[in-house]
Amino acid sequence: MKTFATLTALALTVTSSQAVIVWSGLVDISIPAATGPGSGLDGVYVDILSGFSTTAADDNFATTDVNFFLGGAAILSDDDFLPVRSGTEADSPVVHLLPGTRVGVTSTFGPVSTGVSDSHLGSLDGQFESGEEGYLGFAFSDNGGEQMFGWMRVTLTNNGTGTIHEWAYETVSKDSIIVGAIPEPSAALLSLLGLTALLRRKRA
Repeated sequence: MKTFATLTALALTVTSSQAVIVWSGLVDISIPAATGPGSGLDGVYVDILSGFSTTAADDNFATTDVNFFLGGAAILSDDDFLPVRSGTEADSPVVHLLPGTRVGVTSTFGPVSTGVSDSHLGSLDGQFESGEEGYLGFAFSDNGGEQMFGWMRVTLTNNGTGTIHEWAYETVSKDSIIVGAIPEPSAALLSLLGLTALLRRKRA
């Protein structure tokens, strides 16, 4: 008879083979109000795949994808990280998305180039309210590879420190993702764990 450990390992294998959404977990990365010498525009750089973040000056996206600075009042993105924008220009404002919004091929990302957004805070539709949690969507690729879609939950401010709370992305290229969606235990995992409990009960 299979042991609890064996059945659990089998369940986790089934789960990983079916998983398509990668979630960062709760990371709560601070977005500084101002860092670095002079103008203080270095902010925090983040890499989506590894979760690595740094406040080192002038990272220039050598190992990262997006830079939030001035508490999140400004966002600089590499051509590997394209946030959902209100228009098709590289400086069109990043859009505040509601949970349940679909991010995919029909979303507006702007050109594949380094872009900036510095007018996404405010009280109008599609803007982030300073100090309030919100979501942005994005498309990204690893050094020009296949494009994947994701979302990020953030608190952006124009008068203090902001926070990058978490993000998730769909691992299947061109598959859309729902804002706020994170991986859930599969039916297979739940079934196997239920079977395990039943077997252990019969043996007792």
